[in-house]
Amino acid sequence: MEEPYELPDGWVWTTLGEFCSKPQYGWTASADPNGDGLKLLRTTDISPGNISWPNVPACSKLPDDLDKYKLKPGDIVVSRAGSIGISIELTDCPNAIFASYLIRFNALSPIPPRYISLFLKTPYYWSSIRDNTAGIAIPNVNATKLANLKVPLPSLPEQHRIVTKFEALLAQVNRSKDHLTKVPPLIKRFRQSVLAAACSGRLTEDWRREHLDVEPALELLKKVREERIRRYDEECQKAEAEGRRKPKKPKEPKNIEPQVVG
Repeated sequence: MEEPYELPDGWVWTTLGEFCSKPQYGWTASADPNGDGLKLLRTTDISPGNISWPNVPACSKLPDDLDKYKLKPGDIVVSRAGSIGISIELTDCPNAIFASYLIRFNALSPIPPRYISLFLKTPYYWSSIRDNTAGIAIPNVNATKLANLKVPLPSLPEQHRIVTKFEALLAQVNRSKDHLTKVPPLIKRFRQSVLAAACSGRLTEDWRREHLDVEPALELLKKVREERIRRYDEECQKAEAEGRRKPKKPKEPKNIEPQVVG
């Protein structure tokens, strides 16, 4: 199958499900605006691009298995209806769970969540979301579609470099906002162009020339798969100790070929 676009040497095309936990749907319950207990994070709370936790309502009904839905730093949630595809990475959170129109997943070690968070804002990602919702009477994206999204994956050091460089450029833009208040479309276009460069390899092209000995992404994926097996074994041991059924074994990953340039 033809890949979306050519990647730099050492990168690979993979899927979100290959290096993330299994996407999980949130808890089905209504919000309680007058409550002061456990908070219920909804699509409308993440749509602005940041979360105002004081304005997130309480949950009207608590789940029996609270730990299953409880949010924690490093979680990434994606809206599956309404503002389809909108996502946010949680850097901190109070006592909260997530609602049913959100899908939660986590990066498997050693993948940094921030790299995935950046990918979920790229023009390529939004194009994939549009392709997956085209022609649907009630547009939505489900956990399977998210897990099957193709993602360009560089080496681990380059992922960290991409995040660092993007954050530095974003900080420059934020410092310039006072001078650019009359041209917000320009800021948006610049941000999108930087995100596109980040996930195509152009943003870190000079860095790669200076770091030719980094471990390629294909080797990184092998480590991620080992981490997935380790987590599965831990879950099986926990289930056995608690007298529960063992979790479903993860699917065997597809063989991924390294990107060949030229």
